[in-house]
Amino acid sequence: AIDRLAEVGPALGRPLVDTLIDGDMSNLKELRPGSRKRTEIRIVFVFDPDREAIFLAAGDKAGRWSRWYEEAIPLAKARYAEYRTAKSAETKSEDKR
Repeated sequence: AIDRLAEVGPALGRPLVDTLIDGDMSNLKELRPGSRKRTEIRIVFVFDPDREAIFLAAGDKAGRWSRWYEEAIPLAKARYAEYRTAKSAETKSEDKR
């Protein structure tokens, strides 16, 4: 699924990628690799402005359908905020050169 995401990019849709509904982030996605019925692995990610996939959280949601999202989405949002802060600082540093 990760290789396919790298090949296709933001145009990749269901069944491998789905949009997560969150009022704050309209671009929050989940990668849904195939499962073997015992696991339901999900990888929460966004595409940054450069159209690069940024993986933010991952885990097995089997048996924890709603609760998994309640934990993963806030974690993903916090990690993306950290990423944007670091990326902004990096850009400012490069601009000074």
